[in-house]
Amino acid sequence: MINFWASWCEPCRIEMPMLINAYQDYSDDGLVILGLNVTEEDTLEAVNSFVDEFVVPYPILLDQLDHVSHDDYMMIGLPMSVFIDRAGVVKRVVIGALREDEIDSYIAEILR
Repeated sequence: MINFWASWCEPCRIEMPMLINAYQDYSDDGLVILGLNVTEEDTLEAVNSFVDEFVVPYPILLDQLDHVSHDDYMMIGLPMSVFIDRAGVVKRVVIGALREDEIDSYIAEILR
């Protein structure tokens, strides 16, 4: 799963604890979450502060030139989560904050 976010994005802040819980619950089953910060719209200091505040346990990548977020994934809003199955197939793209009542089923979909 790739989660696009920025430190100033309030919905990103709201969904972060849920993503951390999902990672802790499903990482032994093979879930990988990559947090992709849209760094061109953020600062490295703000990114580090955000990661420290939430104690993010999964890798955080920096998209400093927006090549991944805009060129590769055509991001149109934050947060954006891309659910990719074990074969590398994009199964679902969610624009906006994930809801607690949907994340488990989306993860199950990609871990099958």
